[in-house]
Amino acid sequence: MITRGGGRRGGEGGENEGVPAKKLKKESTEKSEKVVKVKDGVGSSASMTAKVESVPTGSQKSAKVKSDKASTISSGKLGTTKLEESKKPNSKPVDAKKPKETTNVVASGAADAVVEKEPEKKKDAEVVETKPGPVKVGDLCPDIELETEVEGKFASLRSLSKDNGLIVFMYPKANTPGCTKQACGYNEHLNELEKAGYKVIGLSADKSKSQLNWKTKYSLGYSFLCDPKYELIKKLGAFKSPSGIKRSHVVIAKGGIVQQIVIQTSPLDSVNSATDFVKSL
Repeated sequence: MITRGGGRRGGEGGENEGVPAKKLKKESTEKSEKVVKVKDGVGSSASMTAKVESVPTGSQKSAKVKSDKASTISSGKLGTTKLEESKKPNSKPVDAKKPKETTNVVASGAADAVVEKEPEKKKDAEVVETKPGPVKVGDLCPDIELETEVEGKFASLRSLSKDNGLIVFMYPKANTPGCTKQACGYNEHLNELEKAGYKVIGLSADKSKSQLNWKTKYSLGYSFLCDPKYELIKKLGAFKSPSGIKRSHVVIAKGGIVQQIVIQTSPLDSVNSATDFVKSL
């Protein structure tokens, strides 16, 4: 009976015959775990998931990127990102255009400023053109106050010609030979000139003291004007550059209108010409 029992067991064992008991137990345990995993729906898919997370392959990387994009689009984040990115390039050109617009405005403002200044320049030019230069016959005599031979006393041709006409003779320097001849010649004709309604005035750049001494020395019976800056002498056209005077004379009617101008003449010719002209009126 023992022999049969042993033989039956051996027949049932078949392929495991001669295998150690421990090894058989280990293999059977591994097989049973696999069967359990398949039944639970885990099996190879669970182990695959573990592999993707630990060591991703090329295809798995692209799959992950696509899934990330899909999730971003679904949440609206990608649209927001695209909108912000589209604004950035547009904002830069706008900022770049602003300085150009400012430059144009400044340039146009500068042009306007130039247009507004042009009338001012024209006005200045008009003022220069209307400034009286040397007087001409028919002009009103200059109204420039100068010191007389009496120190501290001033007068102008305009004021001196209110009540009578004037004969203004100009000379280079008081108390010199040619100038003395001219001054004394007018003094000789003084009475007839005054009867005609004209007074005689001597004009030079000499100081009042020099004029008074000369007047006293030769007993000259008329007044003098001192023009050290050549202001009136220039207006009457008798200035000689750089600091001289041309022997001349100007006849002015009562009220200040210029009647005769003689520039650069001799001492006696000045006296005779002025006297003859006044007598002819």
